[in-house]
Amino acid sequence: MVSENADPTAGGEHSPNAAQARHVDRLSRGLTDLGHEVVVFTTATARIHQASRSAGHSIVRLRGVPPGEEPADAVRGTSPQFARDLEWELAAGRFDVAHAHFWSSAWATRRAARALGLPWAVTFHSLGSVERRRLTLDDPEAARRVAAEAVLADDADLVLALSRAHQLELATLGVDGSHVIVIGVALDPHDFQPRPAIADALGRLVMDPTPLEHYATGELRTAQTRTCWERACRRTAEALASVCDHPPPRLPGARSGTA
Repeated sequence: MVSENADPTAGGEHSPNAAQARHVDRLSRGLTDLGHEVVVFTTATARIHQASRSAGHSIVRLRGVPPGEEPADAVRGTSPQFARDLEWELAAGRFDVAHAHFWSSAWATRRAARALGLPWAVTFHSLGSVERRRLTLDDPEAARRVAAEAVLADDADLVLALSRAHQLELATLGVDGSHVIVIGVALDPHDFQPRPAIADALGRLVMDPTPLEHYATGELRTAQTRTCWERACRRTAEALASVCDHPPPRLPGARSGTA
């Protein structure tokens, strides 16, 4: 896992990246429970490498560059130092696939994975084109993020969209949909459907082509939510294995490859 901008152990319920951090934490725990070895790469608060373990998976904190201190040729929001350290770490370990979370992590992962011939996947969590419309942003940096996300999505071996709405948004950006799959978490629209009158009202009020499928990453702590997460973790593991050149054999009780 590569989550440059959201440390899954950092906490901070109200931080901008809290939802992504919780998602990475839960997915890492779920994949570990399925017998996979998971290493999460994120940014260190200090400019030194740090390593720890959390719930059975490893957390490696790489050096990053604070905002405003990037080299002149760097894309704003990305850290060339993080990308270089990530490449070194991936080259030194035995990894089957890299899974990036958010576009800046995808930028670093693409650079490192392509240099090593390693398959990689991305979950964007949010898309610049959506944010640009919602916040009515009209500046060059916002436009560059949208363009970067389209390139990253096309280049990735696999895109794991969190909703049908994200899948459709990527299609409007010209992304080839053959390697884009939807793996939603928490509330599954097939399990939770509003009554027809409510569904009709939502369809009129929500300006989203698939409002009932653009569901949240979920904070409901119920048995059904846990079941949805377990299902999402299994589907994610299967999807990531599908892009590996040589997926490791799954033996009963054995740990498989590293993501």
